[in-house]
Amino acid sequence: MAGRQLSRLRAHRTLERVPQSGLMNLGSARTNDPVELTELPAALINAWDLTSFGGGELTAPAQLAFSVQGRITGTAGVNRVMGDYSASDQAITFGMLATTMMMGPEDAMAQEQLLLAFLQGELGYEITGGELVISDSAGQVLVGQLVTTDADATSDDAAESLGQ
Repeated sequence: MAGRQLSRLRAHRTLERVPQSGLMNLGSARTNDPVELTELPAALINAWDLTSFGGGELTAPAQLAFSVQGRITGTAGVNRVMGDYSASDQAITFGMLATTMMMGPEDAMAQEQLLLAFLQGELGYEITGGELVISDSAGQVLVGQLVTTDADATSDDAAESLGQ
């Protein structure tokens, strides 16, 4: 009896390491090393609506959310994106990203492929006001706007009306 339970436990642990069905591990063309967790810049730990890439507006909604635990989630046009990241005050390093594998409109799929190819390895970034700019060494730029909640907008409106 104890042997069967041990076998089930081993099988369960093995299954936990298998990627979830429907996810595609994109890896990183620049590095396959795991991302190390470090203290992350507070301004980055937010959700960002991606608005432009390479000088042009995005054709499909895209968003990235950076967590304090070093996880990134979001969408790139059609599919959900998830993975790990680390960051300093000037650089962000993306670990291996995974996506769901749905099909969508051709232009949204093309946008997604470009964004996913860009979000690999170490990139520079800057946050000014409510704008996030991520850039690579070749000069490609991805721009995002800070996502505000109704509570944020309400408190900002209240502060403005009080002359603060």
